[in-house]
Amino acid sequence: MLSVQKVLKKTALSTTTDFNMPEVVRTYNCPVCGSPVRVMRAVIMGRERIIDRCLECENRQMALEAEESRKRAIARHMQEIFNEESLINESLKNACFENYHPKTDLQLQAKRIAMQYAQKFALDKPCNLLFSGPYGVGKSHLAVAIVKELMKKGHSCIFISVPRLFTKIKSTFGRKNGITEDQIMETLAKIDCLVLDDIGAEHIELDRDGEGKGWGVSKIFEIIDSRAGKHTIYTTNLTGEQMEKRFGQRNMSRLMQNTFTHRMDGDDYRRQAFREA
Repeated sequence: MLSVQKVLKKTALSTTTDFNMPEVVRTYNCPVCGSPVRVMRAVIMGRERIIDRCLECENRQMALEAEESRKRAIARHMQEIFNEESLINESLKNACFENYHPKTDLQLQAKRIAMQYAQKFALDKPCNLLFSGPYGVGKSHLAVAIVKELMKKGHSCIFISVPRLFTKIKSTFGRKNGITEDQIMETLAKIDCLVLDDIGAEHIELDRDGEGKGWGVSKIFEIIDSRAGKHTIYTTNLTGEQMEKRFGQRNMSRLMQNTFTHRMDGDDYRRQAFREA
């Protein structure tokens, strides 16, 4: 039977052998981030080991991985909330910059603006974009092209027409299971880039003077307000005066905040294809 002294001596020896307090061997500045790095020598489980790594770089890498994981989680959540057919119309699924062929100078300018928007997109520099103009001049086409380029870069995006979005939200009313309105609104608020296509075509109540009121107007304001500090793209067939009358000055003021606008012109390419046929 071991004496108390022998047990204590054996425990102390084991502890010393298994792990020694690390000793600083040298220091230098990380060639990647410039942060100071301490090279440590330690004895672990009886073996001498040299620990030479930049904690700042490791923290940054962990932060990047966490951000990527967040984006993937948002993308999965987005797919759960918005089924594929509610996002992009069949006619727009193949839309990209390469197959958009401008017919007018304003359409050419719009294409250049869209390409520049996708190229310079940065989460810390939010900027909104609004394409207006008549039907069939390529507003939605260019918005889809932007979304596709951003998703290639790993950004989370949603493209949806406002009328379909309203239908999606209303479908949650009175349901006891499935996606909720709060989940839809939360996703719209958090997504990196949201495209609200055909804003102004949704059904809303109008007063005697033709100005919007009620649930539809308040919901538009709620969505726009939740996008503060985020990238949002709008397409519309309405003029600025028509939009202000429909949504009110407060909504228009928020919508136009940090928003670059471009009005497009030209013939409706759908009608042109019909005439040619």
